[in-house]
Amino acid sequence: MEKTASDRRVINQIGVVLPNLAVGDTTLEQLQERLASTFGVENQTAAVRAETLAELTRREGAHLTENNLRETGLRPRGKARTEVETAVGTGGVAPNVGGDAGWRDPV
Repeated sequence: MEKTASDRRVINQIGVVLPNLAVGDTTLEQLQERLASTFGVENQTAAVRAETLAELTRREGAHLTENNLRETGLRPRGKARTEVETAVGTGGVAPNVGGDAGWRDPV
């Protein structure tokens, strides 16, 4: 089955399901679980970003990738360079950003 342009946009977007219970209404255990899950999501999105930046750099070069990050307003100059260098240096595998201790896949 051939994918349309709209199908590609959908599969290349990341969505996050946020808790709907106010922090004041949670138990201590629920707060700990909530915090742990934020680190898991952070690590997963960092991995996707690193893999994507590494591939963009491979295809376009570091300079064009950095410029794209700056021109689209995604990152300031220094941060763009650092992210590209990190992605290329790790081979597109994100370093452990916030630790994933205690995180478990909700599925």
